[in-house]
Amino acid sequence: MSLVPRHPVFRFLLPLLLISGLSLCILRPAGLDAQQEPSAWKPVQVPEIWRTSSPASLGNNLGFGWYRCLVDIPTDWKGKTLQLYLESIDDAREVYFNGVKVAALGVFPPKYRSGLGSDERYPIKPQLVLPGQANVLAIRVYFNLGRARFNVAAPLLVNQQQAISTAGTWQYQPADNSQWALWKERDPKTKAFGQLRDTEVMLREFKKLAGDKGPRSPQEAVKLFKVADDLQVQQVLADPHIAQPLSLKFDHRGRIWVIEYRQYPTPAGLKMLGRDKYLRSVYDKVPRPPPHHFPGIDRVSIHEDTDGDGVYDTHKNFLEGLSLVTSVALGRGGVWALNPPYLLFYPDRNQDDVPDGDPEVHLEGFGMEDSHSVTNSLRWGPDGWLYASQGSTVSGRVKRYGSQEKPVNSVGQLIWRYHPEQRKYEIFAEGG
Repeated sequence: MSLVPRHPVFRFLLPLLLISGLSLCILRPAGLDAQQEPSAWKPVQVPEIWRTSSPASLGNNLGFGWYRCLVDIPTDWKGKTLQLYLESIDDAREVYFNGVKVAALGVFPPKYRSGLGSDERYPIKPQLVLPGQANVLAIRVYFNLGRARFNVAAPLLVNQQQAISTAGTWQYQPADNSQWALWKERDPKTKAFGQLRDTEVMLREFKKLAGDKGPRSPQEAVKLFKVADDLQVQQVLADPHIAQPLSLKFDHRGRIWVIEYRQYPTPAGLKMLGRDKYLRSVYDKVPRPPPHHFPGIDRVSIHEDTDGDGVYDTHKNFLEGLSLVTSVALGRGGVWALNPPYLLFYPDRNQDDVPDGDPEVHLEGFGMEDSHSVTNSLRWGPDGWLYASQGSTVSGRVKRYGSQEKPVNSVGQLIWRYHPEQRKYEIFAEGG
């Protein structure tokens, strides 16, 4: 007996056994029939279908679906561990290679969790690979009203210096059947992916945004700005002097201080154990404050225009080797730095742009669950307090460093402030 449910919520309840008298029935959607005709599969273009469409356009805005394609593996790849590069979107995914699961992005129901933020590289063991033959790459998905239009690339198979892209025509079906991971009924005429490309070139393409024409020189990039007729764009500072600038401060000498968020998005020395349903990361440890921290590549640099032509021509670093430093404030005899989970103070009494010693740790407990959202934007208020913000996807258990006092707990976006002399931290405003 096969009954077709009228609402996708039934997919949470399948298979459901119904016992009536002496009869035993299975309630399942017709799409679960192991002998489903190949004609039920729809040709789709990958990655365009993930970039421009929602699963609703394919027949399921809530529920399961499968994508699959064939990949011709060269004979000289025999015995090699391959690397599968796969980007995540806002759904849960299981990836199968010749019927064996090789990757999981997110969690399927009943404890559904989106795979956004998952790793992008997964090994495929040699025993799973069929050299000289067409291999089946299949992706089982579960979509739960998530966001669409992600800028993702097609999966990429890599063997050292050679790579095979799977960009092109795949098959798709909005239903669920574990046997589809093997594609037993495939047409021998089905075209398989197999063109060999240079790995370095393909990895650059894999990470490139849609419409991205590649890196430009600073001189070329500034010409592409479009502004109103009565405005001009003047380039005053660019790479290679800075990289990934996150925050800027000007001092009393007109110099610009740049916080370079080079370590983003992953904190140095920590291992991510998983993510919760809000995609907040859980790490294996809390890093110690400098100088006993895990060194990263963030830095705080200083730039000065010495000849008055409006272009910064001298460059030096005040701090180097930090991990996820987001902001600084100048004053009170030194430099204050937000380096989650800590608020640090680097004394520089003689203002020679060299810290007088190791930093003083004033506060601890700022959450690190999301490097997009950690505490940031440190600045002085007119009342002599330091003010900063906290993003929506982190938490706080903030207290004076090393103290036994009860921490100030928080979750989500807020503005906090700190009085350096009183050593007092408090939440100033929250919500949003």
